[in-house]
Amino acid sequence: MGSSLRRITVTALVAASAVLCADEAAQRRLGDAAFYAGDYRNAISSYTSALVLADRENDPDGWAASALNLGVAYLHNGNIAGARLIYDEFRRRYPLRSAGTLPGDLLAAEGKYQEAEEFFRALLKSDPQAADATSFSLAAMYMKTGQVEKACRIFGELAKKQDSPWHISAINENIYALIRLGRYPDAIATVGSIPVEKRNADVELLLYLAEVNSGNIANLKKNFREFLDKMPPVPHVRLMELLSRASDEAYRKKDYRFAVDALRGALGFASDPAVKRQLHRQLIKILLPVEPEKEVSEVLSYLRLYPDASDRMDLLLYAANKLHEKQLYAPALELYYTGAAGNFTMDEKVRAVSGAVTTAEAVKDFAALKRCNDFLNANLPLSAQLPWQLRYAAFLEKNGKKDQALAKLSLLWQQLADAKLVKEAERAALELMNFHLRNKDLVSGGKWADKLEKSSIPAYAAAAAVVNGRLLESQTRYESAREKFLAAVKAGDTETVPEAKFMAALMAYKSFDYPAAAAEFADCAVKFPEFFRAPEALFMAADIYSSINNTVKADAAADLLQQKYPRSQALAALVLRNASERGYSGDHAGAVRELEELEKNFKGAPVAEEAMLLRAVFLDKSGDSAGAMALFKKLHNSSRDVLRAESMLRSSDILFRQEKLSEAKAGFLAAAAAAPGTVFSDIAAGRAGDCDLAGKTLPAPDVLSNCAANFLELAKKTAFPQLRLQAYCKAGIANEQAGKAAEALKCYEQTIYAAQDMINQGLIPEPQWCVRSCEAALHILAVTGESGALQRGLRLIERTGSLMIPEPGFAVRMKDNFRKQLKQRR
Repeated sequence: MGSSLRRITVTALVAASAVLCADEAAQRRLGDAAFYAGDYRNAISSYTSALVLADRENDPDGWAASALNLGVAYLHNGNIAGARLIYDEFRRRYPLRSAGTLPGDLLAAEGKYQEAEEFFRALLKSDPQAADATSFSLAAMYMKTGQVEKACRIFGELAKKQDSPWHISAINENIYALIRLGRYPDAIATVGSIPVEKRNADVELLLYLAEVNSGNIANLKKNFREFLDKMPPVPHVRLMELLSRASDEAYRKKDYRFAVDALRGALGFASDPAVKRQLHRQLIKILLPVEPEKEVSEVLSYLRLYPDASDRMDLLLYAANKLHEKQLYAPALELYYTGAAGNFTMDEKVRAVSGAVTTAEAVKDFAALKRCNDFLNANLPLSAQLPWQLRYAAFLEKNGKKDQALAKLSLLWQQLADAKLVKEAERAALELMNFHLRNKDLVSGGKWADKLEKSSIPAYAAAAAVVNGRLLESQTRYESAREKFLAAVKAGDTETVPEAKFMAALMAYKSFDYPAAAAEFADCAVKFPEFFRAPEALFMAADIYSSINNTVKADAAADLLQQKYPRSQALAALVLRNASERGYSGDHAGAVRELEELEKNFKGAPVAEEAMLLRAVFLDKSGDSAGAMALFKKLHNSSRDVLRAESMLRSSDILFRQEKLSEAKAGFLAAAAAAPGTVFSDIAAGRAGDCDLAGKTLPAPDVLSNCAANFLELAKKTAFPQLRLQAYCKAGIANEQAGKAAEALKCYEQTIYAAQDMINQGLIPEPQWCVRSCEAALHILAVTGESGALQRGLRLIERTGSLMIPEPGFAVRMKDNFRKQLKQRR
C-alpha cells in the first residue's frame, strides 16, 4: 500500500470513530487512549465529539473529564488559544471544581514558568490522585525550560509505573530526554527494553533520532520510505527534528543524496511557514552536489514562496556562488540576473551584479559584462560607478581590447572632470597613467603624471612624481629625475616613499654624486628595512663607499647587510664582488676560500654557480688547471645557458693552451651552440677558428677557406663590436694563408671600417687588430703591385692613424715603409 493511500485510510478510520462510537463514554475512552499514548491530534478529535455528546446527554461529569484532557491536548498540539477557551468554559461551568493540571499547563505554555512550577508543586500536595498527571506536566515544563536532567528523572519514575495511564507517554518522553542529554546509548537501550509489539511509530522515531544523533544513519536510510509511510500526514516537531538532523549528518558524511531525501521528507510533513522556509533554505544549500540542475528552480521557488523573507538575496547569492565554484557559469549568471531584476534594494541588486561580473570575467563573456556595466551605469551615481568602470576597463585591457579600455578610461575621466568630482577624476587619471605605463608609452604616462603631481592625495602625487622621474631618467636627465623622486619622498605616501628614495639615490649615483648616493642608499635601507630593495640599497652603499675609499662606512653597510639579510642575493653579490676583486688583484687563494664559502652558504641558488665559475677561473690562474677543469665540467650541466656557454668556453681555453686543439675546437663549438647571441657564444665561435689557425703545420686551403667564411659569418651576426673587429681581421689572416690575397685584402679593409664605426659610436677599438690589419693589407698591396695600390694603401694608413693609435709617428712610419715596398716591387 502506498504512503498516500495508507494516510487516507488512517484518517478515514479516525473520522469514522465518531460515527461508530455514538455515546460520550466511548468517545472519551478513545480520546483517553490516544491522549495517554501521546497521539494528541486524534485525542482532540475524540474529546471534541465526547463534549458534544455529553452536552446532548446532559452529562456534566463526562463533559468535565473530557474538557480537561482536551485543553491539555490542545496545548501539546500548540493551540494555546483553544486551551484557554476550554479552561474559561470549564471555570464558567464549575467555578469551584479542580481543573487538574490545565491551569499550570496554561501558565507554562504562556511562559510563566515559576508560577506554573508553584502550581504543580501545590497540586501534588493537594491532589495525590492527580500525582502522575501533575508529575508529567511538571516534567514537560522542565523540558521547555532546559532543565532536562530534572525532566528525565521524573519521566523515568513515571515510566516504571506500568499501571499508570501515563506509562507509555512517560517512556517516550524519557527516551527523548535521554537524547537531549546526549545519552544516546541509554536512549537506544531504553527503546530496546520495550517489547516489539508495543513499539509504535513514535518509539521508532525516537530510536532513529538517538541513532542519528550518535552518527548512525544506516537504519533510518534503510527503512526510510517505510518509516515515513507510518507517520500521519500532519506536522510533527520531533519528526522535523529527526529529518533535519539526519540531513545534516548525511551531508557531513558526504551522502548528499540521502541528505536531500531527508529534507524533502521533512518538507512533506511541515505546515508551519517558518519551519518550511528553514527546511527549504537547507535544501537549497545541500542540493548542489546531487541535483545542480534543480538549484536555480529551487531558489526561484523560494523567492516566489517567501517574497518578504529577509534572507532571499543571501540565499540567491549563496546558490549562485556555489554554481560558479562548480564552473556552472550559465545557471550562476541566471541567478545573478534574477537578483538584479528582482524586488530587492539597490544595494542587494549591486551585490548580485557584482557576482555576475565575476562570473562573466571567468568565462570572458563580453556581452554579459557590458550588460552588467550598463546596469550599474544606469542605476548608480557617477562617483559610485568609478570602481566598476575601472574594473571593466581593466578586463578589456587584459583581454586584448586595449583601444576600448583606453576609450572607456578617457571618457570616464572626462565625465568626472566635467562633474567636478575632483578626487574621482584624479583616480581615473591615475589609472590612465598606469595604463600607458603598462603599455610602454612613457610619454603619454608622463602627461597624466603632470596632471597628478599637484594632487591633494599623497599617494597620487607621489606616484606621478615617480613616473616623471623615470621619464627624465630615460632621457638621461638624472639630476632632474632626482628632483622628482625627492618630491615623491616628500609627498609622504608610505607605499611610494621607499621606492622613490631608492631611485633618488640611484639618480645621484648616475649623476656621479657618489657621497650623496651612498648616504641615501644606506638611509633607505635603515629607514625601510622591509622594503624589498633594502638589501640592494645596502649593497650599493657598501660598493660606493668602497669606491670612494670610505672603508669605515663601506664595512658598516656590508656588516648590516650580513646581519639583516644573510640569505639575500645582494649579500651574495657583495661577497662575489669582493672575492673577484681579491682574485684579480693577485690573491687567488683568498678569493678561492671566499668563493667556496659563498657556495656553501647559498647552495642551490644561482649565485652558487657563479661563485663556482669564478673559483674555477682563479684556480686556473693559480696554476691548478686540473681543479679548474673539474669545476668547469660540473657547470657544463647548468640549466642557465649563458653560464653553461662560459664554462665550456673557459674549459676549452685550457685545452687550447695545452695544445689539444681538436678537443678545444669541439668544446668551443659546443659553447657557441649553448647560448646563441651571447658574448660567450660569439667568443667561442671565434676561438673555434683560432684552433684551425694555431696548428704547427699550415692547414689545407679548403680548411682555411672554410675558417675564413666562419669568421666572416661571425663578423656579420655578432652584436659585439670588438668581436666583429677580431673576426674580420682573422678572416683576413685565414684567406691570406689560403692564398686568397684579394679576399684577405677586403677583410683587412673591413676591419678598419668596423673600427671607424666604433669610433663614430663613441667606442674605442682595440688597436692591435687595426694595426695588424693595416700592415697585412699594405703587404698584400705591395706584393701584388696592382694599379692604384699606392693611393689605396695611403688611404688605409690615414684611416688607421685616425683611430687613436697610441704609437707616435705611426702614419709617417707606415707611409715610408709602404713606399719602399712598392719601389722594391718595381
